[in-house]
Amino acid sequence: MKKFKYWWQRKFLPYALSVFAYNSLRILQLTCKIRVHGLDRYLELAKNHPCILMLWHQDLLMVPYLVTKFTPHLSYASVVSHSRDGEVLRSLIERVSGQEVIRASQKKGFEALRNMVSALKRDKILLITPDGPRGPRKKIKPGIAYAAQKSGAYIIPFTWVGNSYRTLESSWDHFKIPKIGATLDLHLGSPLKAKEGEILKTETIEKHMLAERENIDSFHKQAF
Repeated sequence: MKKFKYWWQRKFLPYALSVFAYNSLRILQLTCKIRVHGLDRYLELAKNHPCILMLWHQDLLMVPYLVTKFTPHLSYASVVSHSRDGEVLRSLIERVSGQEVIRASQKKGFEALRNMVSALKRDKILLITPDGPRGPRKKIKPGIAYAAQKSGAYIIPFTWVGNSYRTLESSWDHFKIPKIGATLDLHLGSPLKAKEGEILKTETIEKHMLAERENIDSFHKQAF
């Protein structure tokens, strides 16, 4: 019975949910009008420097579209937790792009950090949700600043806005789901990098992420 429960919760459900998410993404891609802002700057940075693509957990749904549609030639490594949600995401990543996955947990935090730095040094773009998998919402966990500092990587914020989407208020992250036929704007924000001789702090990254989102909301206030 325990083996069946484990298989159901850790294998079958994540697989089924990843299939559902994949097909939902396909429908959104076909019906939504999607625009990307900051792509040229992002591609130029990614060509010449190690990069970390960072986003809040609530914005996660549109990342596969960015990766497969606009940057299929870039090589990513996604940081994914060992939780059930993480297993869904791992399965979805393999289905959508086949990119590298780095598993992370509290018990093996140092190992995950080491793998993150290693991926950056192998010219992988690190894709991470710093407030996942369970929050607190829009709060960055320790360690990411270390990885960016150690590798000399640029941190590029990613977020999206739309004229029609649903927010799951009952979820810890207020997860966002676009509605069919919506107009969506995907934003690759201003890069952040530690200055020479400066120690990059978690608070600095957090403030940068929040400020970028405020700027984007202000920019689109009139449009939507």
